[in-house]
Amino acid sequence: MPIFKANRYPSRYSVLIAACLAVLSAYGMRALAERYDHRRRCAILSVSLFIFLVETAAVPLPLSSYQVPAVYETLAQKTTTAVLEVPMAWRNGFRVTGPLDTTFMFAQFYQTVHRKRLLNGNTSRNPEFLFQYFTEAPLLNSLLALETGKSLPEGRERFDAQNGLDVLQLLGVRQIIVHRSTTPRPGVTPEATIPYLEQVLPLTKWYDDGRIGAWEVALPPPPRAVRFDALHPLARLHFGDGWGPLPPFELERQLQPDQAPTVWAQRRTARLFVALDAGRVRLRFRACSPVPQQMHVAVNGKPPVSVALRPGWHEYALVLEGFQPGPNTLRLSFERLVSVTDRSFISTCVGARPGGVVSVVVESAGLEVGDLAHIYVNGRDVAPNLMGYNVAVLDPATGEVIRTAVFDPVNEPTDASALAQFIREVPENALVAVAANDTVDLPPQFGGPKLTAEAVEALRLLGSQADLRGTFRWSHALLSTQGSSQHSTLEDVSPVRPARVWLGELLTAPRVAAGFAWFELIVEPYHSFDSRAADAVE
Repeated sequence: MPIFKANRYPSRYSVLIAACLAVLSAYGMRALAERYDHRRRCAILSVSLFIFLVETAAVPLPLSSYQVPAVYETLAQKTTTAVLEVPMAWRNGFRVTGPLDTTFMFAQFYQTVHRKRLLNGNTSRNPEFLFQYFTEAPLLNSLLALETGKSLPEGRERFDAQNGLDVLQLLGVRQIIVHRSTTPRPGVTPEATIPYLEQVLPLTKWYDDGRIGAWEVALPPPPRAVRFDALHPLARLHFGDGWGPLPPFELERQLQPDQAPTVWAQRRTARLFVALDAGRVRLRFRACSPVPQQMHVAVNGKPPVSVALRPGWHEYALVLEGFQPGPNTLRLSFERLVSVTDRSFISTCVGARPGGVVSVVVESAGLEVGDLAHIYVNGRDVAPNLMGYNVAVLDPATGEVIRTAVFDPVNEPTDASALAQFIREVPENALVAVAANDTVDLPPQFGGPKLTAEAVEALRLLGSQADLRGTFRWSHALLSTQGSSQHSTLEDVSPVRPARVWLGELLTAPRVAAGFAWFELIVEPYHSFDSRAADAVE
């Protein structure tokens, strides 16, 4: 329903309807009572009462236990900023990211006892980024896969062992609680995370009653220096709200160190998250602002420090105070936003791009890790974002959208052939973007496959190497030039994480404040600083 959004279920109005019917029923009962004698009135009232009781009876009445498990009384005494609860999932009024298990919602009630922060829970009307921030993070993405019955890609265990502690330190997590499965759903397997966590993290078990297990993480002291860019393993966690998208975090998907893409601040305010030791910190960064403007940096809500950004790429350094041991928040504020099609942005920060298109970003995610399909052209989403394959045909010189369509083989039997026909009719040398939303095929146990060999072969005309027949809720992003003599294809496929490919700049908004190549923060002895003023470094 427009405007009401989350109130779209008609059953939510049943209470108001019943209240109105009660008044009408009372008028009807009164009319009957005035028409008949006393004995008939009693009979009518008795029959009406019986009908009312039968209609509204809920037998047996379902009840939920609100007895808080003993583990949370002990957890309340533990030292930690946040708690990692498994099953780990996020729910709003429209969907669930993660396993379909109500345990994670009970965890919010248990939070009233231990009073620690939670990584997951039930919220409403959240921006898409809020869920994606966690689902795209190392270690957390692995746990999502395991608790939804999926297998991890090769090399993921080693990657998590190398970066898992840094992830938890940045989130302030020292305590992990795992609820073993209480649902008959075969795809919900929270206990599958236990051996994995014990394998990749230094853990000490301090509670286990057979149903709930609790572990403490041995976190190292906070670092005194950190440097990160778009290819850093923890980039998704360092760059909070207000930033453009980032490459997939997996090692085999990363570019070479000298090919790190620019990370763009896409709002007037953007946040960085870093784990550091306490003290005064020297912040250095390389940035490009399309126009002259002031940038203000505030640490953990303290008064901001300002630095003048000049047009073009420059390195800057400034001194910051207010850092505390562990997670810290840096709030970057900008005076202006500039259109990504503006000449000052292209000439100053980007330069000439092959084909003339500044930016095309294709994003895809299966249900458990995003349930999305976006095709951003110069920061504007042109994808219908509906279930199935979302396809956009673009003019490579101007970025103009020639045609868009959605093909859902799972629910429309003819859509697989329609997809193949659509691809065959794409104009020569057009730029074609393809993004899967939720699922494009089903395994045999769910009634599949629905995706045909004809559709797969048509995608191969675009240079695709993937065959998603028999898969379930995989992420698939593809960007290709149709029929070009200089044929090139960008493709990303994953069963456990969002997929992303791009041409030009990584942009998901039509305006930006500035672009950043890297950030470096170093805690130095107090006496080494002369002042709190910012200084530009050429």
